[in-house]
Amino acid sequence: MQVCLCALSGRIKPYINVPFIFRFANLKPRFFPTFLLFPVLLCLVGSCGRDQEPAPDYDNRRLSRLVEAVEAIRAQRTDDALTSLRALSDEYPADRFPAAAFRHEQKRLLLSQANALLSDLSLNLLLDFIRQAERNGDTFPELLDYSAIKDALDQLRLFHARMPWTHADTLERNLRDLNRHHAILNQSPTFRAFHEQQLQTLRQLREQEQRHAEKTALDRLDRAIVTDSATPQALLQAAQRQSPALHALLSQPAKLTQQQEQSDTSSVLQAAWELAAALSWDSLAVAARRRILASLAANHPTTLTGAWLATRHDAWPEAAQHFLQLLSARQAGTPRPDIVRLLLTHNLLPQAHYQAWCWRSPCPGAPELIARLTQIGQFHHHASGNAASGTSRDAKP
Repeated sequence: MQVCLCALSGRIKPYINVPFIFRFANLKPRFFPTFLLFPVLLCLVGSCGRDQEPAPDYDNRRLSRLVEAVEAIRAQRTDDALTSLRALSDEYPADRFPAAAFRHEQKRLLLSQANALLSDLSLNLLLDFIRQAERNGDTFPELLDYSAIKDALDQLRLFHARMPWTHADTLERNLRDLNRHHAILNQSPTFRAFHEQQLQTLRQLREQEQRHAEKTALDRLDRAIVTDSATPQALLQAAQRQSPALHALLSQPAKLTQQQEQSDTSSVLQAAWELAAALSWDSLAVAARRRILASLAANHPTTLTGAWLATRHDAWPEAAQHFLQLLSARQAGTPRPDIVRLLLTHNLLPQAHYQAWCWRSPCPGAPELIARLTQIGQFHHHASGNAASGTSRDAKP
């Protein structure tokens, strides 16, 4: 019995000396203090925040109104945007964004209204609009710039009153006056478009005046070649200055045959070509002359000089008649004596009749002129009688 108790006591001794919980958890005795900390920590965690208030619900009104304001700004509904931003600023005065956005949209609205008045050239209404904004306390530097452009607006009003423009010099002078206020007026997109349109008008007027000056210079030279015995060098130089085409053709006569092959040449270029062909005729080769005469026959000349050149070289049968028609239409005056003589040859008398004594004097007097008229009258009288009988026109004087 004693032995059994001793043996039993030896077996259960470990269970008596070591707590049961460590035995169950297979833990060693040195971890006992650490294990006791877990319940303490659990109690502390459970007690945290027990005396604090719960978190408030999130306020969605600010976000929704801000979204409404942004959408209104993107849709350019400025009035709706200002209403939303004002309400947001009143409800949340500590938030500086609504106030800043409201001021920005208010500036944009005022500037757009000012630009609209400027685009309509309602200058008096624009000045009243700026003064009203000043009385309301809604002024800012960009809007005050409009009040500083009173002189510029008055100049713009004067510029508009002088339209439309007929001379390039007048338009250019008024543009210079307007450009003194360009730094202020150029802030408006409408004015920038208007200013570019006026510059385009200036370029068009310059081109029109250049064409008119070139045509006038060529016409004066054309009349001088037909009516004067010698070509005036002053008119020739003036025509070359005004007409780059004439200057180029006279400088390089080889271009004459190239120019006449162009079918879409303008009247000014055609006139320059005809004058250059007549002035360069003596220096041209025979082949070039033939091509020029063929071109004159195909496209009847538009200048007196070109028509005279075609008549002198018989470019086509009716060349002399075409020259007379141009001479009558242009009222160029009395042609040169050699031109009159050639016209008489083509229209009044056959060539053999000019061997008579009355045609030999370069400066005919009264007897020669009377004899010429008499001869012309007698010839046409006989020609009209011979026409019925079939007699040839080439009768001897």
